[in-house]
Amino acid sequence: MVVSSLSDDQVEAFLTGAVPAYEDLAAVAEVFSAVRAIAWTDSDVDFSGLFAAAARESRVTPIERFANEHVAPIKDWRPKVIPRVAIAGVALLVFVTMSSGLAYAADGAKPGDWMYGLDRAFE
Repeated sequence: MVVSSLSDDQVEAFLTGAVPAYEDLAAVAEVFSAVRAIAWTDSDVDFSGLFAAAARESRVTPIERFANEHVAPIKDWRPKVIPRVAIAGVALLVFVTMSSGLAYAADGAKPGDWMYGLDRAFE
C-alpha cells in the first residue's frame, strides 16, 4: 500500500533538509527538524538511517501496524463451557424430578401428616 506519492529522490531531499516539508510527510517533519537542530560534538554522526526508518514508519498506516503486531490466538471456549452446561442441565433435571416426585407424593396428605406442609407449599 502506498501512502505517499513522493519519489525516493524527493524523500531524500526532504531528509537532508534541502526542501521544505511535503504535505505527505508533514507528520514526521517536526521530528526531522528537532533531530537536525540537535548540536552534536561528534561530526561523524550520520542520521540518514534514523531519517529513513522514520520515513518508513510514517508510511505504515495504523491498520497495517495492527496487522503486523503479534495477536494471541483466541482460546477455544467449548472444552470448558460444554461440560459445565451439561452438569448444570443434569442438576436442574434432578431438581425438577425430585420436586415433582415430592409434589405428587404430598398431594393426598391430610392435616396432621408429615407431608401436609409440602402439600400446602406446592399448591
